[in-house]
This record gives sequence, C-alpha cells and structure tokens, in this order.
Amino acid sequence: MVQTFQGEYLHKFDDKGRIIVPQIFREKLGMEFQISVDIDDECLTVYTMNEWDKVHEDINSKPRFDRETKEMKRRFYAHSSKCNVDKQGRIRIPDNLREKANIKGKEVYFVGAGEIAEIWDKDKWENIR
Repeated sequence: MVQTFQGEYLHKFDDKGRIIVPQIFREKLGMEFQISVDIDDECLTVYTMNEWDKVHEDINSKPRFDRETKEMKRRFYAHSSKCNVDKQGRIRIPDNLREKANIKGKEVYFVGAGEIAEIWDKDKWENIR
C-alpha cells in the first residue's frame, strides 16, 4: 500500500538544528528515511525508504554515460541524506541541504504531497500556498 502524505504542519528548529517530524508523518516514514533537495523547487523532498528505492531504481535505469544523466545524478545524490528519528521524534537536517533548499528561518512547514512529503521555509510556503 502506498503511503499518502497530506496536510501542512508548522514546526520550529531547536538551538541544535533539530526539528520534530509531525507524528502523522513519522507513522508513515518510520525511523529512517531519505531527504533530498528538490531539483525544481526550493524545498526538501522526504521519501520513505521504499519510495527512495523506486527513485533510485528509476535514476539508475538511465544511460550511465550520458552527460545529462551524470549531471542530474551528481546534483541529486550530492544533495541527499539519510535521516534517523531520535527518541523525541526529531531529526537533524544537514546544514548544506537546508542552505541549498533556501531554508533560512527557524520555522518550516512539513507539507503532504502524495507519496512524498516536503519541507518548506515558512515564508516561502506561505507565499505560494
């Protein structure tokens, strides 16, 4: 069964750069999941491990020595990270991913986007929603 992420949830980073993942999303994501900078939008994309495997298979089915594919793979994998949820339901998003996704403030929205979730800078999300 495909997990469906819905809704929007505002959360704050603590002083150590950790943030609580909304409970409803944690139930679907589990204790380990992947985060990547969205290639088209300035946000982070959150994948269950099953969904990550699908994306990984799709990416690696493309021609290995094609210049465009190589560049896309570099951008995608260089700006991705595995996250583990701690006992308090928090994760630490690497600074380079937050910077690349243009997440500047202490507050972000976790947004449901079907089979994935997204993490948006508060101001940016409020401007586009």
